[in-house]
Amino acid sequence: MPILKECCFCVSLKTGGIVLAIINGLASIAVVAFNIWGLVVLKKVENSHEAIQRLAKELELARNPGGGGGGGYNAAYNDNLVILFTKILLWTNIVICLFVFLACIFLIIGALKNRRKFIIPYLICNAFGIVTRFLDFIFKAVTSEKAFNHVVAGLIFVAISGYLWFCVFSLYQKQCEEERQRSAANNPYANQQTVYSQKA
Repeated sequence: MPILKECCFCVSLKTGGIVLAIINGLASIAVVAFNIWGLVVLKKVENSHEAIQRLAKELELARNPGGGGGGGYNAAYNDNLVILFTKILLWTNIVICLFVFLACIFLIIGALKNRRKFIIPYLICNAFGIVTRFLDFIFKAVTSEKAFNHVVAGLIFVAISGYLWFCVFSLYQKQCEEERQRSAANNPYANQQTVYSQKA
């Protein structure tokens, strides 16, 4: 039996799964475009020491060696290291978002064609995203002065994202149940044969 009967208490699990896949797919493409734009900008400023200093500060690579509140640029992080770190970060985001986009395509196909195995990649990617994002909230709560705000934001994120994940998981469960029902309908004597074989 599926854990949930409807998505967001108003639409079917099938419709909800398709809508979630479209939204997440479009968001993934937007993030990919943003990161590609970031690579283009990075290429233009990689010879500017001042621009790289600002980038290091934005990435929180810059720390004041004296421990003061100035947050000055740490010379230990040279320009090449900042550029390399930023490129790795951008390309990692691009690859992950492309995987998420493909998972969304599979989810749409799985929902429309009743192919339950096509839903699994989305469940895995989404669960991984929820866990990593929650850990990011925890890390910010530990290292930031506004720990309470980050904890509350993390809990709200997990509650909403977790519920939507269970909506898709319920769609997977529903398709599993429908598949078992179809198998039983195509072979109504399967259970009787099993009982007779056990008695023999």
